[in-house]
Amino acid sequence: MAILSEWWSSQTPFLQFYYLVAIASFAALIIQSVLLLAGLHSDTGFDFSEHSEGLGVVSVRTITAFLVGFGWTGVIVLESGGGVPLAVVLSVAAGALLMYAAHVVFKKLLQLQTKGNVDYANSIGQIGTVYLTIQPQTRDGGQVELIVQGRLRFIKAITQQNEPIPPGTKVRVVSKIDNETLLVECLTPSM
Repeated sequence: MAILSEWWSSQTPFLQFYYLVAIASFAALIIQSVLLLAGLHSDTGFDFSEHSEGLGVVSVRTITAFLVGFGWTGVIVLESGGGVPLAVVLSVAAGALLMYAAHVVFKKLLQLQTKGNVDYANSIGQIGTVYLTIQPQTRDGGQVELIVQGRLRFIKAITQQNEPIPPGTKVRVVSKIDNETLLVECLTPSM
């Protein structure tokens, strides 16, 4: 501990400042990463655009990225013999660059998230296959096998036709009746 204390007291006040910013912000970045991996993340931010996508240019993550770039760049410049004005200019530039990079990266990552909600209105006009017999003109529908939003689904279906539609028959989705039921029609007339 004495060696660390000696080393610390031998540093200039500017170098001490940059080390404090660099170490504290790096620790905050590690904590944020652990929370993110554990699924306990949230980020509050301010977005100056019209449409926010959950992460503004100024947010907890981007400020942390700025401080990491600012602190470590200042340490590197001062430790390599550069002056304080050069350290300030380069550390602000590096911090701003990392802040923007973090904004872009997290914005792209958030675009990869999906809600998992399926809207059966997206299936109108699609062709599916009857899985369970669909009885004619009744609310007691059968089921159709259909790909909706890239996922194979088994969805309750009814028909306005006068004949039952047996399993294996190709059908077209005509409309969405409610959040669980589709109205379908045969692609080929029944025999």
